[in-house]
Formats: sequence, C-alpha cells, structure tokens
Amino acid sequence: MADVFVAFVREDQAFAEAIAIALQDAGLQVSRSTKVMDAIDLSPAVVVLWTPASSRSRLFLDAADRAFRSGKMVLARLGGAPAPADYNTALQHSFHSWAGDPDQPELAIVIGHVQRLVEFASGRAAVGGGGAGVVHP
Repeated sequence: MADVFVAFVREDQAFAEAIAIALQDAGLQVSRSTKVMDAIDLSPAVVVLWTPASSRSRLFLDAADRAFRSGKMVLARLGGAPAPADYNTALQHSFHSWAGDPDQPELAIVIGHVQRLVEFASGRAAVGGGGAGVVHP
C-alpha cells in the first residue's frame, strides 16, 4: 500500500511530479494509480494540488472532497486559486510562486504533515484533531 496519493489535473502534472519526487526522496511511497477514488481510499495521506485548472475540474473537486472528508487532505495551493471555505480546517500550504525547487521550505512542511498522517494511520503516532482534515503538528 502506498503512503500518499497526489491528486492533480493533467495541466499541473509537472508540479505534481515535483511534489511526488520530493515525497519519495523523503522515504514515502507515492501511489501512481489512475483509479483516483481507490487511491484516495487506500492511501493514509492525500496531497491535493489546488490550482486554477484543478478548481475547474468536477472529477478533481470530487476527489478533493473525498480526501477532505476522510481526514487525509494536505492542500497545496498553487497559482493563487482560493480553496473553498469548507476546506479552511484542512492543512493548507501556499506555493504561489513555486517553480519546483525541492528546497522550498513549505515543501518540507508538507512532507512532515504527510509523514504524520502516515504514522497516525499505522498507529505509530497520536494526532490531535479539531475537525475533518486537521492535523496538529
């Protein structure tokens, strides 16, 4: 079973690949499944790549909602697209000017949040919560 799934739309594939590589470099197994809903259900963490393009995709919005409601969402916002107010309790990280640099400090925080979700799912760490999608580091 994979540790994390990265949800994205085709237009954002380069950014998704950069995030997936950073997650793999941190020792996490990234799902490459094309069965989006199954991958979300089977992965302990889901990085949702929120962009102007993804926010217009019905399939993506359904996938993001599933990740959020299951408490697995780590939201990575690119390009200034605001996430819905419903997701205000999710972990959100801004990559507005990110060009794929693996040394971006925010990327290390995303990786840490994914690692905590994976540890929680395996019973290795206690994670406090305040609502769906919330992890308190």
